[in-house]
Amino acid sequence: MLGNWSFGDYYKKDAIVWAWELLTTVWGLPKDKLYATIYKNDDEAGEIWKNNTDINHDHIAKFAEKANFWEWGRLGRAGRCSEIHMDIGPGRLHQTKKRAAARCVWG
Repeated sequence: MLGNWSFGDYYKKDAIVWAWELLTTVWGLPKDKLYATIYKNDDEAGEIWKNNTDINHDHIAKFAEKANFWEWGRLGRAGRCSEIHMDIGPGRLHQTKKRAAARCVWG
């Protein structure tokens, strides 16, 4: 995910907090329109989102490999990821992750 992983030391908490701060404080994106997605069993990322940002907890959704797992080729590195999406249409980003109503702004 863009800016939230590395091929060495990995600081998940810092990456999540810094991404949220950049999008909401520096760039001023509306918090009520932002949604975080996490890998389906990445409870650590979910807790970081809940305890270290002021995101609405209802705006955190879990998804499987297709949406929140990155791979670098067949034999390359792979891992869970977290993304931030912005609702650009009516309603909210549902568990179906409809791309027509939301755009990935960090991931």
